[in-house]
Amino acid sequence: VDECRGRVPCQHRCQNLPGGFSCLCPPGYAEERGLCRDRDECAEGSHNCGGAQSCLNTFGGHLCVPRELCRGPYAPHPRSNGTCVCPGGVPGCGPRPRWLLHRFLAIPHIRDVPTGIFQLQHPPGAPQRLRLRGAPPGTFRLRALTNHSSLLELARPLPGPRQLLLEVELPRPGLRPRHEAPPRTTEAPPPSDWDPPPPAGRGLALLRLHLSVGAHPF
Repeated sequence: VDECRGRVPCQHRCQNLPGGFSCLCPPGYAEERGLCRDRDECAEGSHNCGGAQSCLNTFGGHLCVPRELCRGPYAPHPRSNGTCVCPGGVPGCGPRPRWLLHRFLAIPHIRDVPTGIFQLQHPPGAPQRLRLRGAPPGTFRLRALTNHSSLLELARPLPGPRQLLLEVELPRPGLRPRHEAPPRTTEAPPPSDWDPPPPAGRGLALLRLHLSVGAHPF
């Protein structure tokens, strides 16, 4: 009997066997009772990342990224990993955004769109620009949630696997955070006190969202 021709509890693929069947999963996944669970190569120690790299788990694989992401004239923020600061008065910082935020996000192949994938906290009313590298126009959009938060949405299905770089720019904000606190990319509420605007021509922040899209919806 070919059980695979009927209803079997296989999430990905069914293989008929003499006297039974087996559920198969794609590489990078482990089969558990018919379901495919993403293997965390970083936690397993089965990755191939070197000492100067960090391992980031993705759906169906992993990425090896440099531990040091800040390059001159930017310097690492002492209390925020992946955040680079370019203080005023440093040569080369004048025309650059004050903050450079590197964030990494892994998502599966999402078919049900639109759906939010990343929330950004920013100064109240700050304008934003979204730039894409490697994605068709109209794939992503920014939607304002409140006066100080926005949601990055996937507007169209995006098949994987693929790596994308999305840049969200706060070019000419009216306000900037006090006490050397970078713009937030978490669910935490924004600070209530803000300093005067930065010099004309210098943006507040540039968020570089490194996005890894899986090939499967699980």
